[in-house]
Amino acid sequence: MSSLAMVDYINAERKAKAEEEGLTFPCRKYRRLKHKNFMAKVPKVLGETSAKFLADDIYAVG
Repeated sequence: MSSLAMVDYINAERKAKAEEEGLTFPCRKYRRLKHKNFMAKVPKVLGETSAKFLADDIYAVG
């Protein structure tokens, strides 16, 4: 799962929880996660293993 897909998944979960509670999304309790904020939090959560997550992927064309 790419980081963009993870952000979309987290936002979908937050939206569902907000709607269950009768709240709008985004709101004070369930905020919308942005990709740049997510990427800033990755090293804090994953620690030393974050380098594997943040590494560039090399794609072959052909």
